[in-house]
Amino acid sequence: MTNNYQDFSKAVLPKLETTFKTQLQQTVTQPDLRRAMTYSLEVGGKRLRPLLLLSVVATFTGIEEPTYLPAAALELVHTYSLIHDDLPAMDNDAIRRGQPSNHVKFGVGQATLAGDGLLTLAFEWLALSHYPAAIQVKLIHLLSHAAGPSEMVAGQYTDISLSDQANDLAVLRGMEMQKTAALINAAVLMGATISQVDLNTYRQLDLFSKYFGLAFQIADDIADFKTGQDTEEHKATFATEMGLNKAQTYLTETVNQAQTALKTIKNVDLSLLQSYFEYFKAAE
Repeated sequence: MTNNYQDFSKAVLPKLETTFKTQLQQTVTQPDLRRAMTYSLEVGGKRLRPLLLLSVVATFTGIEEPTYLPAAALELVHTYSLIHDDLPAMDNDAIRRGQPSNHVKFGVGQATLAGDGLLTLAFEWLALSHYPAAIQVKLIHLLSHAAGPSEMVAGQYTDISLSDQANDLAVLRGMEMQKTAALINAAVLMGATISQVDLNTYRQLDLFSKYFGLAFQIADDIADFKTGQDTEEHKATFATEMGLNKAQTYLTETVNQAQTALKTIKNVDLSLLQSYFEYFKAAE
């Protein structure tokens, strides 16, 4: 097993991309709808969430063929959230990853349905993953909870309900824990569930992934602040609310908390998971 997430991604992403293509062809029969769903999946992205799931499984047990379907299901949910976030009634963004947003490319109604299709299809793929029933139920619970009205949907609701400059830091942190960190947390815990790790390890991975998810959002806010994007759009982010220096300090503190949680796990080679902290070096 490679101990670097960049090498790991090169090793596993081709199989993940093949899973997307094969499963979409098999499970989405309406060609125009499949084209709209596939468009946003293929626009790009880091594939961070499925990579984290696969990395946890690789660390504790080893990846097998069924592991790719839950990993792919995670990315379906993430992609659905991006399509819906871009809609005129939400963030009203015309560009996503340098390309026209789904609703610009296909129409608002069609984009809404493409997002709906990706969200619901994720749970069909979990049910097709050939894990024992108890593991499948746990995977479905983790993903549905993270994506639902207690977490990601709640965070987006808060986001569109608040005025641009009305956020205090506690509200902002709570919102981003729901919008961003929850799905990253689910990715790690789904990997832990597949690997059937012990309770203490599960709890530490839970802490690690929550802090990692928050750090991921802080780093993203810092990057956007440096380009001037969030300032121009009058968005309330960690960087716009705290200022660049304080946001960088907060990022360092949050990364340290994630690292501390991971270090409490003993007798396992955690170098692959630890390598993900390299992502934050440019922002700190």
